[in-house]
Amino acid sequence: MGKPYESEIGNFESTYSWALDNPIDELTAFLRYSAKTPLYVIGSGGSFTATTFASMLHQQIGMMARCITPLEFLNYENIGKDNSILIVTAGGNNKDILSSFDKAVTLESKNLGVLCASINNKLTKKAEQIPRVFLNQAKTPTKKDGFLATNSLIALSMWLLRAYTKNFSLDVILPNNLSELIHPDIDEMNFRKTLEKKLINFKNITTIVVLYDNGGKTAAIDLESKLVEAGLNNVQLADYRNFAHGRHNWIGKNSKDVGVIGLINPECDELAKKTMNLIPKDIPIAEIDTKYSGPVGTLSLLIQVMYAVKIFGDFRKIDPGKPGVATFGRKIYHLGIPKSKIKSSTKIEDVAIRRKFGKNEDKYTFEIRRKALQKFLKKLESVTFDAIIFDYDGTLCDLPNRFKTPSSKTMDALIPFIQNKIPIGIATGRGKSVRIELQKSIPKEFWSNIFIGYYNCAEIITLDKENSPDVHSPTDPTLVKFVDYLKNNQFIPEKTELEERPNQISLVIEDISALDLIREINSTNPEISHLVKIVESSHSLDIISKKVSKLNLLEKLKKDKSCENVLCIGDRGLWPGNDFELLSTPYSLSVDEVNRDSNTCWNFAPLGHKGEKAVISYLELIKIQNNNFRFDFTNIRNE
Repeated sequence: MGKPYESEIGNFESTYSWALDNPIDELTAFLRYSAKTPLYVIGSGGSFTATTFASMLHQQIGMMARCITPLEFLNYENIGKDNSILIVTAGGNNKDILSSFDKAVTLESKNLGVLCASINNKLTKKAEQIPRVFLNQAKTPTKKDGFLATNSLIALSMWLLRAYTKNFSLDVILPNNLSELIHPDIDEMNFRKTLEKKLINFKNITTIVVLYDNGGKTAAIDLESKLVEAGLNNVQLADYRNFAHGRHNWIGKNSKDVGVIGLINPECDELAKKTMNLIPKDIPIAEIDTKYSGPVGTLSLLIQVMYAVKIFGDFRKIDPGKPGVATFGRKIYHLGIPKSKIKSSTKIEDVAIRRKFGKNEDKYTFEIRRKALQKFLKKLESVTFDAIIFDYDGTLCDLPNRFKTPSSKTMDALIPFIQNKIPIGIATGRGKSVRIELQKSIPKEFWSNIFIGYYNCAEIITLDKENSPDVHSPTDPTLVKFVDYLKNNQFIPEKTELEERPNQISLVIEDISALDLIREINSTNPEISHLVKIVESSHSLDIISKKVSKLNLLEKLKKDKSCENVLCIGDRGLWPGNDFELLSTPYSLSVDEVNRDSNTCWNFAPLGHKGEKAVISYLELIKIQNNNFRFDFTNIRNE
């Protein structure tokens, strides 16, 4: 099993060069959407090193992050919807990571991403079947890793660093080649000789204590993983100051069979050297260092310790790439993770209540909430609807495909409504791009019955009007005044992407939410906050005139088409989401976020369904009768 470790080292340079330019669009998008959320990063074995790196990078942008193993993840009872989950794997075929993905889907977290250094495996095939999963997969130019994660780990780590740098303007410049990163002043042969010379006193040492700071933690985790997995050395890990709190005593009591390795970068140089100088002289010590600061220094140390593993293998006369595995070890690997005894109901009724109110604390409270849901369903089922309104981004069109047409499956579900001339409204924060895409998907003969509410329904006009929406009228002076106030008071960065329309100004700000902005303004000048509305879509903050509302589209359908009962479907039903007003109406459904009003805005799509897939599940419960429609919840009740 495996292949020579030396042959894997020989591919490091080509892997590094390839990973510098390989497309990472899906990972970049996932991190952009996850910028405002805590992050769980899941991985096992060698990939756990990459999860450590991802966690460090996410914390560097100011958000909480935790790297966890599949077993930890599968045994957590409650992981909130407002978190993001990233699954990191080299091969994507082991049972543990597949089980983790299955659970992640059911949690319906804010964002779910998969980062995989191979293609067409069990995990990526699963992920391709689930809408709104950000799947970044690529086959590294080298063949599959041997026993230990090497080239795949370099690629995964570089992708993460590049994606965070692109999204969040980290002060990072990756060297153009591997030699510049890990041995800039000498050639590879002399680098390896120098490293071996540093470690020569460890030849007969069994236990190694590895010391590090935050920048060296990823490399420390990897060194421990590789030395233990290959059966080369026992390893203890501690950061420099945690080592000071008693962990040094192992060395004091076992000085004959222990050595200390310090991982050093510019941030910890002084502390590291002072600590290492106090280690007793009869204890072998070695320093593995880098001139680079920050995440680049982390990557440098990580790849250097991969070379160190080869040296420790030579000391023990064991090839780390194919160390051999005992039969009992293989049996343990194939056990997989038992199904968790902590089970959440997948019944649609129970799922809908969890989405609305969170965890149910007791049977009495649950029963009250169940009756509220049943009352809502009965109300929907008793009504004959004359029209239907959809939000666009995140509802009719999933976020990763927001500049494309809705999927063919979504359009197939809409065709019966279109053909039966049931008025359809589209309430969107965007402009003509929505018209252009819908005209591609809907036969022209039906365009006059499709109403588009552009820019959060600042302008409402039918799909057949080619020159809509109006973008040439001057921007509402109140909006201009408000944005000038934001700029002058430094509430928004100078380089914020800004789009002005007559009654809407959209801001693309990666690290400020609508709620953050509203709080800031109310704390300094609450009077000015009442001049406009601030709402949040899936991709921007929209500052809109007070007269603008998605409810305008509802009133338009009632007036122009004599619609009495209108069903409203959107994804951002929780204030200050831009569907909040629309989904506060009596007959409203969400495909994602819900408010806590038991009379409106429920989400009873099947577990794991969001966006387009949730829309389709709702439309499948509808029976069309001539020019109107009704719900039939027989299947839900008989679950």
